[in-house]
Amino acid sequence: MLHFPTEDDYQNLFKDFHDIFYWKEAGYEYTASICVGNGWVSLIRNLIQTLQAQAKTEGTRLPVITDIKSKYGNMSVSADYTTTAMDDIIENFEDLSSSTCEICGASFAKQQLTAGWVTSMCQLCARRI
Repeated sequence: MLHFPTEDDYQNLFKDFHDIFYWKEAGYEYTASICVGNGWVSLIRNLIQTLQAQAKTEGTRLPVITDIKSKYGNMSVSADYTTTAMDDIIENFEDLSSSTCEICGASFAKQQLTAGWVTSMCQLCARRI
């Protein structure tokens, strides 16, 4: 049975990866902005786990993710304190997002134009809209 990600799944990202989504600078506290469909929650979770493993392998600090958004049907990730290898990982996951439904997370999605926005959607979700 297909699992449609929920708002709880989305909120759990912030709890599970606090060190990557929250940071302090010049006495202020900041929280990452994540503005994507729930279908990309698993993709984001896998990205963060891969970045954590890379930081451990390299012996470097964890990156700080400042922004994740949908841009032209792809996930766009902005991060600080990344290495070249981490940048490559982020780019690979951004590419993967173009074939992952932003609504339900199904593979084999295609980019669709909906109400003036380009999104990645599977055929089932595209028919529902």
